[in-house]
Amino acid sequence: MIVKKALVLGLIFAVTFAAACSKKTGETGNSQTAAETAAASESETTAEVPETPEEAGESSSDGEGMVLVTVNTDGLGEIALSETGEKPESDEEFPMSSAFTHVAKGKTIALSARGQEDYQFVKWMQDGAYYSAEADITPAVEADTEFVAVFLMSTGYEGPAA
Repeated sequence: MIVKKALVLGLIFAVTFAAACSKKTGETGNSQTAAETAAASESETTAEVPETPEEAGESSSDGEGMVLVTVNTDGLGEIALSETGEKPESDEEFPMSSAFTHVAKGKTIALSARGQEDYQFVKWMQDGAYYSAEADITPAVEADTEFVAVFLMSTGYEGPAA
């Protein structure tokens, strides 16, 4: 019932808005309707987006050009990325949990991972396979790839007393 009312109110608003826009364009002497104006505006601002890296003039695996590096987290943790290969610094105010960049094929990047409160870094995965247990890594990127920093909750349990 509430959904129907919301849909009806939304429809009434849309019709009223379209009529007001149409009336307003008529008052200014413009012969375009609101729909025509919107369509013209959309066609002017819509750019063709390439569907593949090759169409964009980039290469994802042909030996030249750029490769895409995606970095994500699994669990509560933060990552840092440096395209220069030097140890990246974490942003304390705005920590990252994901990032992506384009780099030249074969370039060495630097990644760093740090767990949030009550979470600890476990490992890096690359394209679904184990990569390293070190929190700071510097891989050379040869093709489009995804790195995932894995974090697990630390329970604080240390086992039975000896």
